[in-house]
Amino acid sequence: MKIQFILIILFLPFFGISQKVLLEENVEYDTLVTKFGQNYANYRHFYISAGFLTGENNPGSEIIFVNSRQMELGYRYKRKISDNYAFGLGLSICNSSFYLNQKANKIVPNDSLHSSEKIAINSLKLELYNRINIGKRGNIIGKFMDIGFFTSYNYRAKHITKDKLTDTNKFFAKKVKSVYKGLEYIENFGYGLGVRLGINRYVIYSQLRLTNIFKSNYNMPELPVYSVGIQIGLH
Repeated sequence: MKIQFILIILFLPFFGISQKVLLEENVEYDTLVTKFGQNYANYRHFYISAGFLTGENNPGSEIIFVNSRQMELGYRYKRKISDNYAFGLGLSICNSSFYLNQKANKIVPNDSLHSSEKIAINSLKLELYNRINIGKRGNIIGKFMDIGFFTSYNYRAKHITKDKLTDTNKFFAKKVKSVYKGLEYIENFGYGLGVRLGINRYVIYSQLRLTNIFKSNYNMPELPVYSVGIQIGLH
């Protein structure tokens, strides 16, 4: 009995050490700070847009507004600074198709009249924008207004005409389509301003082109400078 008592006394300090807490955790603080999300510090997403080309028609380069359109596929990044302000960058591929009105005074790109005629421009666009957030929201985009600046590189332009042929022709066909590429009268670069109003993924936009489409030495009246339409964020 004495031996057992002595052993307990000798090893009691070790039992106390074995009970010591080596690592203490508080699960209330065991979470990572989220930095990515629709209303967090960083967010990025794809978007698509469709709109119409519009504005003042100049004599000689009048377009058909209901047919003239703009399509865009883009990728946008947003950096949140505060609850009410964010800024970001966007990169997109854009197609603008100007359908020319076939009137007797037409001079763009020449005075020939056709059944249908358009100038189609493919461009690569880079934008920088400021975002004003409106109202409270959780982890969603919410209501916002964007004001931004864009620059574009016109990497491909085509002049396309379509004509109906008479019943008697050597081609034995009813229609003909002509496509002209490598257009020397199209400017390579451009820039402009844009405004967007949105609720979550749904956006209406307006853009103003501040540069000419045609090179000055060709003396062509300019095409309309505005585009308006809708965007849908893919998020």
